[in-house]
Amino acid sequence: MAEYAGKDVVRFEAEAYPPVSLSSALNMNQNSFEIATLVGMDRSFLSTRQYLLVFGLLALLVLSAGGCGGGDAEAQLSKAAYIKRANRICNETREKTQQGFVAYARQNQVPESGPTLNAEAADFVGKVFTPIYEQQLDQLEALNGPSADQEKTTKILASMRSALKTSQQEPLKFIRGAPFFEEASALATAYGMTDCTG
Repeated sequence: MAEYAGKDVVRFEAEAYPPVSLSSALNMNQNSFEIATLVGMDRSFLSTRQYLLVFGLLALLVLSAGGCGGGDAEAQLSKAAYIKRANRICNETREKTQQGFVAYARQNQVPESGPTLNAEAADFVGKVFTPIYEQQLDQLEALNGPSADQEKTTKILASMRSALKTSQQEPLKFIRGAPFFEEASALATAYGMTDCTG
Protein backbone atom coordinates (compact mmCIF):
# COMPACT_ATOMS: atom_id res chain seq x y z
CA MET A 1 0.00 0.00 0.00
CA ALA A 2 1.19 3.48 -0.76
CA GLU A 3 -0.37 6.73 0.39
CA TYR A 4 -1.46 9.00 -2.43
CA ALA A 5 -3.36 12.33 -1.97
CA GLY A 6 -4.60 11.23 1.45
CA LYS A 7 -6.04 7.93 0.16
CA ASP A 8 -4.68 4.40 0.17
CA VAL A 9 -4.46 2.99 -3.31
CA VAL A 10 -2.77 -0.13 -4.57
CA ARG A 11 -0.02 0.51 -7.09
CA PHE A 12 0.00 -1.92 -9.97
CA GLU A 13 2.37 -2.05 -12.85
CA ALA A 14 0.99 -1.03 -16.24
CA GLU A 15 1.44 -4.60 -17.47
CA ALA A 16 -1.11 -5.79 -14.92
CA TYR A 17 -3.85 -3.98 -16.83
CA PRO A 18 -4.62 -5.67 -20.15
CA PRO A 19 -6.40 -3.65 -22.86
CA VAL A 20 -10.11 -3.24 -22.10
CA SER A 21 -13.14 -3.03 -24.34
CA LEU A 22 -15.42 -0.02 -24.61
CA SER A 23 -18.18 -1.80 -22.70
CA SER A 24 -15.89 -2.73 -19.81
CA ALA A 25 -14.65 0.86 -19.58
CA LEU A 26 -18.21 2.12 -19.43
CA ASN A 27 -18.92 -0.36 -16.63
CA MET A 28 -16.10 0.87 -14.38
CA ASN A 29 -17.41 1.13 -10.83
CA GLN A 30 -17.47 4.41 -8.93
CA ASN A 31 -14.44 3.59 -6.76
CA SER A 32 -12.31 2.85 -9.80
CA PHE A 33 -13.46 6.11 -11.37
CA GLU A 34 -12.52 8.08 -8.26
CA ILE A 35 -9.08 6.49 -8.23
CA ALA A 36 -8.62 7.27 -11.93
CA THR A 37 -9.50 10.93 -11.38
CA LEU A 38 -7.29 11.71 -8.38
CA VAL A 39 -5.53 15.03 -8.84
CA GLY A 40 -2.01 14.52 -10.08
CA MET A 41 -2.34 10.74 -10.31
CA ASP A 42 0.60 8.88 -11.75
CA ARG A 43 -0.32 7.34 -15.11
CA SER A 44 1.27 4.07 -14.04
CA PHE A 45 -2.01 3.23 -12.29
CA LEU A 46 -3.58 2.80 -15.73
CA SER A 47 -2.16 1.43 -18.93
CA THR A 48 -1.76 4.00 -21.68
CA ARG A 49 -4.62 2.48 -23.60
CA GLN A 50 -6.94 2.54 -20.60
CA TYR A 51 -5.95 6.10 -19.77
CA LEU A 52 -6.73 7.33 -23.26
CA LEU A 53 -9.98 5.37 -23.39
CA VAL A 54 -11.30 6.76 -20.10
CA PHE A 55 -10.54 10.37 -20.93
CA GLY A 56 -11.71 9.90 -24.51
CA LEU A 57 -15.07 8.75 -23.21
CA LEU A 58 -15.27 11.72 -20.88
CA ALA A 59 -14.58 14.06 -23.80
CA LEU A 60 -17.36 12.41 -25.82
CA LEU A 61 -19.79 12.86 -22.95
CA VAL A 62 -18.93 16.55 -22.72
CA LEU A 63 -19.38 17.03 -26.45
CA SER A 64 -22.68 15.13 -26.44
CA ALA A 65 -24.02 17.22 -23.58
CA GLY A 66 -23.01 20.41 -25.32
CA GLY A 67 -24.80 19.34 -28.49
CA CYS A 68 -28.10 18.53 -26.81
CA GLY A 69 -31.04 20.76 -27.63
CA GLY A 70 -29.65 21.88 -30.98
CA GLY A 71 -32.43 20.11 -32.87
CA ASP A 72 -33.08 20.85 -36.52
CA ALA A 73 -34.05 24.48 -36.05
CA GLU A 74 -33.34 26.50 -39.17
CA ALA A 75 -30.95 29.40 -38.84
CA GLN A 76 -32.56 32.82 -39.02
CA LEU A 77 -32.62 34.15 -42.57
CA SER A 78 -31.51 37.59 -43.62
CA LYS A 79 -34.12 39.74 -45.34
CA ALA A 80 -32.59 39.06 -48.76
CA ALA A 81 -32.52 35.30 -48.16
CA TYR A 82 -36.09 35.33 -46.83
CA ILE A 83 -37.37 37.22 -49.87
CA LYS A 84 -35.55 34.87 -52.24
CA ARG A 85 -37.04 31.79 -50.58
CA ALA A 86 -40.51 33.35 -50.38
CA ASN A 87 -40.52 34.33 -54.06
CA ARG A 88 -39.49 30.82 -55.06
CA ILE A 89 -42.34 29.34 -52.98
CA CYS A 90 -44.87 31.74 -54.52
CA ASN A 91 -43.66 30.99 -58.05
CA GLU A 92 -44.13 27.28 -57.43
CA THR A 93 -47.64 27.95 -56.12
CA ARG A 94 -48.55 29.98 -59.20
CA GLU A 95 -47.36 27.23 -61.52
CA LYS A 96 -49.25 24.55 -59.58
CA THR A 97 -52.41 26.65 -59.59
CA GLN A 98 -52.27 27.26 -63.33
CA GLN A 99 -51.64 23.60 -64.05
CA GLY A 100 -54.39 22.61 -61.66
CA PHE A 101 -56.90 24.95 -63.28
CA VAL A 102 -56.15 23.69 -66.78
CA ALA A 103 -56.43 20.07 -65.68
CA TYR A 104 -59.66 20.74 -63.76
CA ALA A 105 -61.24 22.61 -66.66
CA ARG A 106 -60.46 19.77 -69.08
CA GLN A 107 -61.75 17.06 -66.77
CA ASN A 108 -64.91 18.89 -65.77
CA GLN A 109 -65.71 20.85 -68.94
CA VAL A 110 -66.15 24.11 -67.05
CA PRO A 111 -68.52 26.40 -68.97
CA GLU A 112 -67.82 30.09 -69.49
CA SER A 113 -71.24 30.96 -68.09
CA GLY A 114 -74.50 29.38 -67.03
CA PRO A 115 -76.15 28.04 -63.89
CA THR A 116 -73.52 25.37 -63.24
CA LEU A 117 -70.56 27.75 -63.34
CA ASN A 118 -70.88 28.82 -59.72
CA ALA A 119 -70.85 25.22 -58.52
CA GLU A 120 -67.85 24.45 -60.68
CA ALA A 121 -66.05 27.53 -59.38
CA ALA A 122 -66.67 26.50 -55.78
CA ASP A 123 -65.49 23.00 -56.55
CA PHE A 124 -62.29 24.31 -58.15
CA VAL A 125 -61.51 26.68 -55.29
CA GLY A 126 -62.17 24.00 -52.70
CA LYS A 127 -60.43 21.06 -54.35
CA VAL A 128 -57.61 22.68 -56.31
CA PHE A 129 -56.77 26.24 -55.31
CA THR A 130 -57.25 26.05 -51.53
CA PRO A 131 -54.91 23.08 -50.87
CA ILE A 132 -52.20 24.56 -53.08
CA TYR A 133 -52.43 28.02 -51.53
CA GLU A 134 -52.56 26.67 -47.98
CA GLN A 135 -49.36 24.78 -48.70
CA GLN A 136 -47.78 28.05 -49.80
CA LEU A 137 -48.84 29.73 -46.55
CA ASP A 138 -47.50 26.84 -44.47
CA GLN A 139 -44.15 27.01 -46.26
CA LEU A 140 -43.92 30.78 -45.85
CA GLU A 141 -44.79 30.55 -42.16
CA ALA A 142 -42.09 27.91 -41.69
CA LEU A 143 -39.39 30.29 -42.91
CA ASN A 144 -37.34 31.76 -40.08
CA GLY A 145 -37.33 35.33 -41.31
CA PRO A 146 -35.53 38.30 -39.78
CA SER A 147 -36.88 39.07 -36.32
CA ALA A 148 -36.76 42.82 -37.02
CA ASP A 149 -39.34 42.32 -39.80
CA GLN A 150 -41.61 39.85 -38.01
CA GLU A 151 -44.46 42.33 -37.75
CA LYS A 152 -44.35 43.01 -41.50
CA THR A 153 -44.15 39.38 -42.59
CA THR A 154 -46.88 38.38 -40.15
CA LYS A 155 -49.14 41.06 -41.58
CA ILE A 156 -48.46 39.85 -45.13
CA LEU A 157 -49.34 36.26 -44.28
CA ALA A 158 -52.44 37.30 -42.34
CA SER A 159 -53.65 39.28 -45.35
CA MET A 160 -53.04 36.28 -47.60
CA ARG A 161 -55.08 34.03 -45.31
CA SER A 162 -57.89 36.56 -45.22
CA ALA A 163 -57.95 36.74 -49.02
CA LEU A 164 -58.05 32.95 -49.25
CA LYS A 165 -61.04 32.85 -46.90
CA THR A 166 -62.87 35.42 -49.01
CA SER A 167 -62.12 33.40 -52.16
CA GLN A 168 -63.66 30.34 -50.53
CA GLN A 169 -66.77 32.35 -49.66
CA GLU A 170 -67.04 33.99 -53.10
CA PRO A 171 -65.54 31.45 -55.53
CA LEU A 172 -67.28 32.71 -58.66
CA LYS A 173 -66.08 36.26 -58.12
CA PHE A 174 -62.62 34.90 -57.45
CA ILE A 175 -62.26 33.00 -60.72
CA ARG A 176 -63.62 36.03 -62.56
CA GLY A 177 -60.78 38.15 -61.20
CA ALA A 178 -62.14 39.87 -58.12
CA PRO A 179 -59.27 41.70 -56.34
CA PHE A 180 -59.45 39.67 -53.13
CA PHE A 181 -55.65 39.49 -52.95
CA GLU A 182 -55.03 43.14 -53.75
CA GLU A 183 -54.02 44.12 -50.21
CA ALA A 184 -51.84 41.06 -49.71
CA SER A 185 -50.14 41.69 -53.04
CA ALA A 186 -49.43 45.33 -52.16
CA LEU A 187 -47.91 44.38 -48.79
CA ALA A 188 -45.82 41.60 -50.31
CA THR A 189 -44.55 43.83 -53.13
CA ALA A 190 -43.62 46.63 -50.72
CA TYR A 191 -41.53 44.16 -48.72
CA GLY A 192 -39.82 42.76 -51.81
CA MET A 193 -41.84 39.57 -52.30
CA THR A 194 -42.67 40.57 -55.87
CA ASP A 195 -43.69 37.04 -56.94
CA CYS A 196 -46.26 36.74 -54.14
CA THR A 197 -48.81 38.98 -55.76
CA GLY A 198 -52.10 37.12 -55.62
